[in-house]
Amino acid sequence: MNRSLPCQPLWTLLLLGLLLAGCAAGSAKLSFYSLYPSHPSIPAGVRLEQQGYSSQTLIMPVQLAPQLQHLGIVSRPSPATTRISPLSRWSGPLDEQFAGVIAANLKALLRSPHISIYPGPRYGRQRLMVEIRLDSFSPLRDQFNLEASWTISDVPSRRQLKQTSSSYTIPLSQPGYEGYAAAGSATAGLLSLEIAQALQTLGQP
Repeated sequence: MNRSLPCQPLWTLLLLGLLLAGCAAGSAKLSFYSLYPSHPSIPAGVRLEQQGYSSQTLIMPVQLAPQLQHLGIVSRPSPATTRISPLSRWSGPLDEQFAGVIAANLKALLRSPHISIYPGPRYGRQRLMVEIRLDSFSPLRDQFNLEASWTISDVPSRRQLKQTSSSYTIPLSQPGYEGYAAAGSATAGLLSLEIAQALQTLGQP
């Protein structure tokens, strides 16, 4: 009489395969990266006052383009392709990190303690307000690109004093996500220098 071969070895192999796959997935680790203040060298011909900046200035929450509203770091292998890493992430919300870096850079560039992040000091009387929208903040091949629009407004009069946009593209100094964070910090520093120049002009009594 013919008897079918037992299927237990097959089920054992399948179960073992699933367990190994689960272990491999569980071993994938998250990596976190932070932006940091970058104090760009002041180019020749650009002058910032030595005595310090005295106007109370508030950095408002940074607005992010939809593709940047993730903890996963965004990269662009091509102009038409956007990727969000599931394992390489910003160490905190990008909008908060970016605002913090801009504020720290402005304090250093303007030699002033009068720069604060929203909501600012409880009883502070702000004179100027900076609003930033980040439209692009990602590597493209071997370069890193920042595109932002920003405004400076007079708080007491509720009047907009300046509205403009900025774009910076710099080469990546090192590969991988460490390089992305370094380049992102550097481009934020370049934007900070441009905003500092505008604040110095607009913040004069």
